[in-house]
Amino acid sequence: METKKSGNTILVRLDKGDELVSSLEKACEGNGVEGGMVFGLGALSSMKIITAASTNKLAPEFEEIKGPIEIASAMGNVSKKEGKIFVHLHASLGLMRDVDSGNSEPQSYNTHISEGIISLTGEFFIIPSGKLERKLNKETDMFIWDLK
Repeated sequence: METKKSGNTILVRLDKGDELVSSLEKACEGNGVEGGMVFGLGALSSMKIITAASTNKLAPEFEEIKGPIEIASAMGNVSKKEGKIFVHLHASLGLMRDVDSGNSEPQSYNTHISEGIISLTGEFFIIPSGKLERKLNKETDMFIWDLK
């Protein structure tokens, strides 16, 4: 991973083998970002995404998927959750046919991405907004923004 500050924006290049979400969190920590917006694109060799959920309460079901995977568009936010930097990332993802093995049928996913291993590169922008904290909402069992 390599980062560069350009004006108020942090540019992040992720390299082959980097873990997507934790690398973005490290980039935020290293640049003093405690709240903001993140967006970008790239390619993954594997990912862990939410494939089932509830509309009443936090109850995600995760699935690990092997690539090649294209991140057509990723967008999320940065906040502090229980004192640590937290990147909440959603993405439009394409599972591609593997030209090396011929395996898999192309599929599309639009979901929350909790983990991903960069296969070729990832290019992301982090735009700071000032400190943003999350607090536990007992009704949904989710950590939501505390805007007080």
